[in-house]
Amino acid sequence: MEQKDSDTDVQADIKAELIAINELIRSIKEELQDINDYVKKDGPLDTSQSNAIQSLSSLATSVGITVVEPSHDEDNPASNPLAPVSMQYITEMLESLSHR
Repeated sequence: MEQKDSDTDVQADIKAELIAINELIRSIKEELQDINDYVKKDGPLDTSQSNAIQSLSSLATSVGITVVEPSHDEDNPASNPLAPVSMQYITEMLESLSHR
């Protein structure tokens, strides 16, 4: 009789785990749908750029760096988010920040 109770307990545990997995999958699907909605609304490049700028701005602010909106300056390739930026330019900017 103990074996039957043990089997029933195992089956109940498996069922509970399967329900939890199903809920997790449903949650992931909802998140993916939200992401797809953002991409459809803003486009993949705009979404990626916006998220990256927001994340970097938050990080910079958290370490005490004042973040301002960049102006479109031809001498500053970072002012145009679609312009290619060289590693040398990025290195120079990071070095200038570290000396403040």
